[in-house]
Amino acid sequence: MDDVITQEHILTMLYRQRDLNFVPGAEHLYSNSGYALLADLVSRFAGTLFSEFCQREIFDRISTSTTHVHDVHQRIVLNRAYSYDDVDNVYEIRVLSFANCGTTSLFTSVEDLATWMIHLQEQRASGDPALKRLTEREALNDEVENAYGFGLTAREWRGSDAIQHSGSDAGFRSHLLMIPEHGFGVAVLCSVPCGPQRLAFEVADHCLADHLDPAEEEKSNNQGHQSETQPDPLAEDVMSQYLGEYESQELQTRYWLLMKGGHLRVRHQRHRDMEMTCLGIDRFKGSQRFLNAIRFTRNNGQIDGFLADGGDRVRSLRFEKVEGRRENTTGEHA
Repeated sequence: MDDVITQEHILTMLYRQRDLNFVPGAEHLYSNSGYALLADLVSRFAGTLFSEFCQREIFDRISTSTTHVHDVHQRIVLNRAYSYDDVDNVYEIRVLSFANCGTTSLFTSVEDLATWMIHLQEQRASGDPALKRLTEREALNDEVENAYGFGLTAREWRGSDAIQHSGSDAGFRSHLLMIPEHGFGVAVLCSVPCGPQRLAFEVADHCLADHLDPAEEEKSNNQGHQSETQPDPLAEDVMSQYLGEYESQELQTRYWLLMKGGHLRVRHQRHRDMEMTCLGIDRFKGSQRFLNAIRFTRNNGQIDGFLADGGDRVRSLRFEKVEGRRENTTGEHA
């Protein structure tokens, strides 16, 4: 089970992290790593595994029957759903090899999520500050209020407060939505990529049609779609400079950059080859969220590495070029 990602792996990567995305308090950016660190802190203070703490202090107290923290990857779970994705009109299994917690590995069901929402509604009605704390916002350094609370988000929607949170990984998608004012809640769980947030609000629209303010009409875009200007293709001798092997000391992983069909491609042992779109000299855009942009860096005119962005959560992650290694740069499998 060498490929299983454990809590120790996550904490080790945090220890190796060199840079921040921004000055603390300047922005808010959802952090999976932050929740993994919080789970470790809970475990240390409680003197027990995070999974055991949650079972004793949360799940057993509200009588959920299927919910648990799945920190043992080999554990067999009755009636579990698997993750799928559509690849070229063929569905394939997307396996999650996680055994870490705090940020993921919570196994649950729509029935148990309904129980959880009822519990939160009851706590709200009794004046318990728990729900308020979960949605409480704090100001950033510039005094602008942060839209994200302590675990849940709250927004005004059709005249009512909507409390919600979503989740996604591999093919799994989920959304939890509560409208406390109307005693309403809905949980959407999917095992293929879809739009669970949209589905949750559509259910709310239907069930609360007589209790909500009229929906705002979607604003039409009269400007139409403007075609993007494509940069001129780079010369072959320029493209060849990017080829080679690159390593991230923080992630302890490597990518190979190769040419195939005149296009730059990125290869990794755990993923399919990904074609990159050229945006100009030393700048490329990827098609996958975990590597959606790279910017090459130079030293005395020579490529010495690149900075990678992964979605909106990882910015300028450093990869150093491994000198003297040019394997897998032709596009052919070794």
